[in-house]
Amino acid sequence: MLTELSVKDFIRKLALDTPTPGGGSAAALTGSMSAAIIEMVLQVSLKKKDDPDEVEQCKEVAKKCSRLSKKLILLVDEDANAFDKVMAAYKMPKKNEEEKELRRKEIQLGLKVASLVPLEVMRNVKEVFDYFDFVINNTVDSVISDVGVALLLADTATRGAFYNVVINLKFLKDENFKKEIEDEATKIILFVKSKLDVFEEKIQRRLNPKA
Repeated sequence: MLTELSVKDFIRKLALDTPTPGGGSAAALTGSMSAAIIEMVLQVSLKKKDDPDEVEQCKEVAKKCSRLSKKLILLVDEDANAFDKVMAAYKMPKKNEEEKELRRKEIQLGLKVASLVPLEVMRNVKEVFDYFDFVINNTVDSVISDVGVALLLADTATRGAFYNVVINLKFLKDENFKKEIEDEATKIILFVKSKLDVFEEKIQRRLNPKA
């Protein structure tokens, strides 16, 4: 499993001229890192808070981000496994019409799964985005730069996953499925784009309050 590799070994494997791991797995990992950073900054900020309601809110969001980080880590391997199945389908025999038809069906099925995994990455990272406003307003100054890193990682994860959704849908024949997935993925990417500049500006103001 990719997630059981050391960081060095994962990077080395990412650099190989093999189909997996690729951008999809990297996007999932990036999203997991974003959620983990948010959990960390909230844990640090908790030590500085006295208000019971604020403490409880921070704990709750940290718990949710921990859950999201764990889900996204699982998608690192799921993405690689899904694309490996697509590649296996392309290698199926095609000596006669029966084999060709079976091969076509397996390729289409594989592509559907391969597009759903990065969409799931997008869904989970969008949920991380839902917490940024709270996090920016409730973390201590010493970790606001980490919130900025988490924001950029979340943006990269969403865009990277979106690219993988698009490339897998490109070769699908099921137009209804394609439209449904494209519509959802596009809504998520537009949501993220609408929030990114707003959150960055808030972070910049925290970093440079006198600017």
